Amino acid sequence: MDDIKTLHGVGEQRAKLFARKGIKTVEDLLYYFPREHEDRTHFSQISECNVGETVCISAKVFSPVKETRIRKNFTVYSMVIFDDTGAMNVIWYNNRYVKGMFQTGEEMLFYGRVEESRKRKELQNPVYEKADKQRFIGKIVPVYPLTGGLTQKNIQSAMEEALKTCGIIDEYLPQSIRKKYNIAEINFAMHNIHFPKDASCYEQARKRFIFEELFL
Repeated sequence: MDDIKTLHGVGEQRAKLFARKGIKTVEDLLYYFPREHEDRTHFSQISECNVGETVCISAKVFSPVKETRIRKNFTVYSMVIFDDTGAMNVIWYNNRYVKGMFQTGEEMLFYGRVEESRKRKELQNPVYEKADKQRFIGKIVPVYPLTGGLTQKNIQSAMEEALKTCGIIDEYLPQSIRKKYNIAEINFAMHNIHFPKDASCYEQARKRFIFEELFL
C-alpha cells in the first residue's frame, strides 16, 4: 500500500513519529490495532453528571474562554456551558489552543471527566467537537498505544483517513474456511476492529484477527 505520507493530515514530520512505531505505510497503520475502546455513545444532561464519571455532553457555550495564569508554566483556560437542565464549568490546563475556539451560543459536544472544585461540578480537559461536525464523539472510539509527539486524535484521524482511502481490501481467506469457523470478511473486520458499530461487531472483528495470528 501507499506511504503513510499520502494520507491527508500526515506530513513529513508526523510520518517520522509514526515510523518510531514501525508504521511507514497505510497498511502498517491499518494493522496498528487499538489497545482498547471508549464508548462515547451515551449522552448525559448536565444535571445528571456525577463527580468521578466520564461523560458525553451536548451543550451550548455560555461564555468565551477565560485565561487565568496561576503561576509560571501553569495556565487555566475555562468557560461555562449550559443545556436545558443546568450549567457547568469546563476547564483545560495549559491548552492555549482552546482560546478563541468557541463562540457564545454555539452547540458543542464534549467528552471528559467530571470533577468537583469549590463544591461545583466541572468538566476537566474534555475532548470537544462542533455538534454539526461530529467525528469522535457519539461513537465507539479506538484508543491506541502512543509514542512521543503523537496524540490519540492524530492516530484516530489518520486511521479514519486510511479506512476511507484504502478502498476494498481483497479477501485472502477462502470462503470455506470463513464459513467453517464463522470468520468475518476482511473489510468488515478492518473497519470494526478500529471503529466498531457495537460490541458484537468488535468481537467478530477481533475473532478474525486472532484467527489470522494463530493460523496464518
